[in-house]
Amino acid sequence: MSLTILTMLDLVSQIRDDLDEPLDLTGNTNFWSQDYITKQVNRALRVVWQIVRNDKGSEWCVRKMRSDDPPLTIYGQTYNPAAFRAVTNQTELILPPDLGELLFIEPVLNTVTTQAADVRFRFEAGLNGPNFREVSRISTVGLAEYFGAVVQRRDGPRLVFAPAFIDSSVDFTIEYVAKPDDYALTDSFEGLGFDDLFLDAVEAWAVLRCLKKSDQPNPQKLSQWQEQWAEARAMVIEAVSPLQTVEHEFTQNFLPDDGGW
Repeated sequence: MSLTILTMLDLVSQIRDDLDEPLDLTGNTNFWSQDYITKQVNRALRVVWQIVRNDKGSEWCVRKMRSDDPPLTIYGQTYNPAAFRAVTNQTELILPPDLGELLFIEPVLNTVTTQAADVRFRFEAGLNGPNFREVSRISTVGLAEYFGAVVQRRDGPRLVFAPAFIDSSVDFTIEYVAKPDDYALTDSFEGLGFDDLFLDAVEAWAVLRCLKKSDQPNPQKLSQWQEQWAEARAMVIEAVSPLQTVEHEFTQNFLPDDGGW
């Protein structure tokens, strides 16, 4: 996706322009600090992300990753994708910390043999699902099918499964909905998965929050940006909704009263 606003600093500068408060480099006269505006932008990113996620008819902000990919930085910390490579006797995989929803997990295709390991996951609604509980009680040899559930542990998301993994080592490809990072003023929005339309909504929400913090809010400006936010929010919903919707049709007295037929 192409972005006109590429960094947090670009967006914060735009918001300052909306607020009619240029940055005072001496740091003495600004009512809204850079840190405060940055905080509101991060909150707005999460709000708009959730609006996008509410529509299950489309898949946005999706990240693809393989367990043999090199380590990368997520939420300011190093994450090694090898954490979701499965090995013998393993019963859970460590998923990326920005995982919002797991969409796809399959063994990596071998480019030489053009085959993949015979491993399949069947997802339960939770760890208390009947299939998950049943296979957790028994020892199964030679089974390539596992019942699993994505759980949010205190130290991050996990794919927990049963029975224990029987292969020696299998690499996986995953695709998942990535949650927004917590961006610093100097960070880039590269990889966020948003486009300009989404960032317009982020901008409107953040401006509105800043105006509400003012000691003497300007009613006219507040009203203007409430309308701007409502408009931008509606545009986001329209952009992520299915292009075609078929409404159910109900017909009363479908057969005419034609005298006895």
